[in-house]
Amino acid sequence: MSIEYRKMRSEIQIQNMMKYPSRYGRGHGGYVFNEWENKDIYLRSSWEITFAQFCNKVNLEWKYESIRLPYKGFTKIPDFLIEDILYEVGWHPHYETMEAAYNEGWKICLVGQEVIDSMGSFLRG
Repeated sequence: MSIEYRKMRSEIQIQNMMKYPSRYGRGHGGYVFNEWENKDIYLRSSWEITFAQFCNKVNLEWKYESIRLPYKGFTKIPDFLIEDILYEVGWHPHYETMEAAYNEGWKICLVGQEVIDSMGSFLRG
């Protein structure tokens, strides 16, 4: 698939999510084209898709689930990495992930519904 086709497919998906929100609930994932990695990335929820599309629109280089953090014998994986800040996208805080990031010296930001709604409004124009 060409880069143009993948970008177009990503854009159509976000337009459909905005037009028909009941079909694309919080738990529905999909593909977003990551320009910096030059590949399609599967995201697990519509909120993560909105976040990634927003980052693309404002030219923020993002990585998805690229960091592994040890936590009490488990591994926690934050959703996004932008520069030196980890972002956890969700309707409820993932305290274990936030604590693991803090313990490893990372800055972390929780992105909730109000922020996602604002990003969606921005994307709709």
